[in-house]
This record gives sequence, structure tokens and C-alpha cells, in this order.
Amino acid sequence: MPRHLLLLWKLFLLGLLTGQLFRLYLFVAHGDQSDGASTSHILRAFFDRGLLFELYVNAWMLLVPTLLLGGRHARR
Repeated sequence: MPRHLLLLWKLFLLGLLTGQLFRLYLFVAHGDQSDGASTSHILRAFFDRGLLFELYVNAWMLLVPTLLLGGRHARR
């Protein structure tokens, strides 16, 4: 695998992890607001909606670096 793709993949995974950790922090800090929510709703919020949001945000943030590094690599 080319080095630039490995770097972008690591940045993508780091962004996903950071987003999930931030979401967990907010849940712990404001856990009293979710007293009536079931465990399945909370898990769905974390891993379905939250992860989907993080995927979109990270994909858009890494689009320009991907195009620039990919174009630079193709010219070699």
C-alpha cells in the first residue's frame, strides 16, 4: 500500500476514534439527560447515527488531501 494512503487511512481512523471519545465524554458529562432512554437507543445513537456522522465528516475533511496526495503520487 502506498505511504500516502496509509497515512490517510490512519488519519481517518484517528478522526473516528476522536469523535467517538468526544461523544462518550459528552454522554458521561450529561448522562442525567438520558435517564428515560433505553440502552438500545443509546447504543444506536453512538454506533449508528454517531458513527455515520463521523464517517461523513472525516471523509469530507480528507477529500482535499486525498486528491492532492493522489495526484502527486500519480505524477511520479
